[in-house]
Amino acid sequence: CDAPLMVGETVRGIVDFEQRYRRMQNHSGEHIVSGVIYNMFGYSNVGFHMSADNVMTVDVSGALSSEDIEEIELRANRAIYANGAITVSYPSKEELENLDFRSKTEHEDTRLVTIENVDCCACCAPHPARTGEIGLIKIISFCPYKKGTRIEMIAGITALRDYLLINASNKYMMGLLSASRYSVKDAVEKQYETVQNLKAENKKLSGKLAVSEMTVTEINNSAYSISEGMSYDDLRTCSNSLIEKNYKICV
Repeated sequence: CDAPLMVGETVRGIVDFEQRYRRMQNHSGEHIVSGVIYNMFGYSNVGFHMSADNVMTVDVSGALSSEDIEEIELRANRAIYANGAITVSYPSKEELENLDFRSKTEHEDTRLVTIENVDCCACCAPHPARTGEIGLIKIISFCPYKKGTRIEMIAGITALRDYLLINASNKYMMGLLSASRYSVKDAVEKQYETVQNLKAENKKLSGKLAVSEMTVTEINNSAYSISEGMSYDDLRTCSNSLIEKNYKICV
């Protein structure tokens, strides 16, 4: 708040629902991905963080391959298409003993969030009513992390905005490279190969020019040369050319 609240004062709070809803979509998307991983591999979610731009990192307790990630993402989005119910319950201590759910910790009161046919997890956060509200789940990247795997992912409107940005970039490169929508990757690789070949040829010619312009001073079977404005690679080429002449010392 921008000022202290007085005891007994009546106040009106307003939720930034656009931001809240984005976070609900993302958090429910994380539940689905974690639930899919738990059901497929038995791995636990051992770490979760949502950044200010709603990009999430999820740490799981086992190793995953590219093929695993692809299948996880596919199953997670199928759960969205199924439009399953997302429900909240407060089981008694006795009921909890007979339930299979993630994030088992000792609490006086346990709030379970159940995603139909996908996941059941102890959680205190707000969620949408059905999986269809999430819209889209996208795993951006993954890497090994502390004997497990760290996944970077987005969901909902955050994933849509990410796609809009990537699509705009792809269209820009299509224009630059005169490439079709799905051949940009091949066009970039071809351009990269051309640039690398030109760099190698330029380095070779630059080295030859540097050696031809080198003025060598010889003293007692040693030699030195001072060359202004040359690159490190050209200086190294000049030094190697002196070494080949068997001087005792060359600089």
